[in-house]
Amino acid sequence: MNRSFRLLSVVVSCLVWANGCFADEVLFHKESRNYGQEGLLGKVFRREFETRMFTHPTWRQRLYGASHDPDVNETLEVYARPDHSIWLSHRYASPSLSTIIWSRIYIGEKFDLKKRLDAVHITDHEIALPPEVAKELELLWRTMLPGLAEAPKPPVLYMHTPILIAFARENNSVETGSIPIAAYDTPIYRDFLAVVKDLKDLCDHGANSTDPAFAPLPDKIRRLRARLGKP
Repeated sequence: MNRSFRLLSVVVSCLVWANGCFADEVLFHKESRNYGQEGLLGKVFRREFETRMFTHPTWRQRLYGASHDPDVNETLEVYARPDHSIWLSHRYASPSLSTIIWSRIYIGEKFDLKKRLDAVHITDHEIALPPEVAKELELLWRTMLPGLAEAPKPPVLYMHTPILIAFARENNSVETGSIPIAAYDTPIYRDFLAVVKDLKDLCDHGANSTDPAFAPLPDKIRRLRARLGKP
């Protein structure tokens, strides 16, 4: 299996709300800017994780992923270059930076945090995006985020599900949303992962912006936005 975004292929049991309403259309709920963490833990995520896994100050859209099995972090970042072209970056860290930070700050294990984080191998691939794909991604992120005001509560608590948090920036504001447990393995979740997988594959293979493999993406993204009720 391609190691990139393996966390997104983790099989999670399909969850159904007790009343069955809108379960297949849940995708994101509002999340804190500090990766859903509070206090010192959130500050360290911003200072140590973000500076390693999101490296472009002119970013527009971001996606953060964390998985326990395998223990990896992955990020997608859409950003603008000085010539106004739009690029996509895919970064992969193993072992995950998030687990190291959690162990040191939350659990209180004793080790040099910066030294441990600096030792993690991070791969990075970047490609230029066709203008239409870049436009559709911007519209998708605006549609998805921040999402529901609160995460819907599933009837059963599942442990060690992958974490997916998205960020969208416009001017000086940032919208943040996280995929709730109730959305995992639903049809709209699978549609979203299909778009992410396409982006990841194109990025890792170094596709040129004129590559015909980009052609199906705009329609796939538009259909996903339509599922969210904002075509």
